[in-house]
Amino acid sequence: MLKTIWKVATREFKCIYRDKKVLVILLLLPIFYAVLFGYLYSENVVTGIKTAVVNHSPSQLSRNIIEGFNKSEKFNLKMQLKDENEIKTYIENGEIDAAIIIPKDFTRDIKKGKNSDILIIVNGTNMLISNSTMTNALQIVETYSTGIAIKKYQAQGVFKELAYESAKPISFKIRPWYNPTFNYTNFLLLGLIATAIQQITLMYVAISIAKEKERGTIKELLSFSDRAVPLVLGKILPYFLSAAFTLSMAAMVGFKVFNIPMRGNFFVLLALGTAFILCITALGVMLSIICRNELEATQLSMLVAVPSFLFSGYTWPLQSMPVPCQVIAKMLPLTYFAESFRRIALMGIGFEHITQNAYILGSLGIIFTIIAIVSFKIKYMKGKTSLGQVSAEI
Repeated sequence: MLKTIWKVATREFKCIYRDKKVLVILLLLPIFYAVLFGYLYSENVVTGIKTAVVNHSPSQLSRNIIEGFNKSEKFNLKMQLKDENEIKTYIENGEIDAAIIIPKDFTRDIKKGKNSDILIIVNGTNMLISNSTMTNALQIVETYSTGIAIKKYQAQGVFKELAYESAKPISFKIRPWYNPTFNYTNFLLLGLIATAIQQITLMYVAISIAKEKERGTIKELLSFSDRAVPLVLGKILPYFLSAAFTLSMAAMVGFKVFNIPMRGNFFVLLALGTAFILCITALGVMLSIICRNELEATQLSMLVAVPSFLFSGYTWPLQSMPVPCQVIAKMLPLTYFAESFRRIALMGIGFEHITQNAYILGSLGIIFTIIAIVSFKIKYMKGKTSLGQVSAEI
């Protein structure tokens, strides 16, 4: 029995060694992902939180506190607003993640020895940003308020050690919008739904044409038409419809079963989802044409799908990634869908806020489809074509 096991194992080792791609995937891909993901998180902390300031008490004291935020690498002060009513618009547009509000009587109350509140509003849909905002804002505020209190007590002749003990920090309040209870399901589930749909759809579309070739049924497929356009679109359509149905049902499960708020318009979500699904199905067909067999198509689709969730900016903010990682993220369809999916649901944003992402996804989908049609015609129909000819056929 042991000899048989060893013979089979030896044979399999030889097969793996002969197939260089399998060998690379087994031995090197996990190491590659470890390096890639380690580099993605190399900053270790969330930095560059896009922040606005509303200063109702202009003074040297309030300016010093604002400067403290400005000097911190954790915050990126993007703008000063006149009124807190402007905050909602900028958060929904994605221009800021947090806002610092210094109240009208702040300086006067501090000079009178009273406590005063600094209010931090943060977009609670991303819990990493929320938690980082709370931790770092509290640290900055306490540093300045403790310094103010120590100066006051020392001026009264109190020893520095007693001043430290007596120092009271400025009152600090945080108001998380859109996910006030920091519900982890609200934060994570919608992104996992989008990732699962991408991974399954991409993989099965990617093996669709490779399977035809491997099983020898490609001639049967070619017998339906002498044009590449209907053949490729016919391949895409079933997966497109099934993915659209699955996205709708999975989203409803999240909203109805797990009580994730749906504050936006469901049709806006479907419009963005349609562009996303078009993009990944077209990408899948393109991969399928490139690959020689089902195994290769599966491997290549997984190579694209696995890192997408981490690079999409859904959990770890894009601005905290190294620049090369940001470039990779902008090449992945999930980047333009997952975060917008959550923002539509939790923030209730309309189509005007996700127009750019929808256009990018739609444009990528059209480009991938055209490339897939051209590749299919050249590889399987032994013909030559151009983008202009394909556009004319469509």
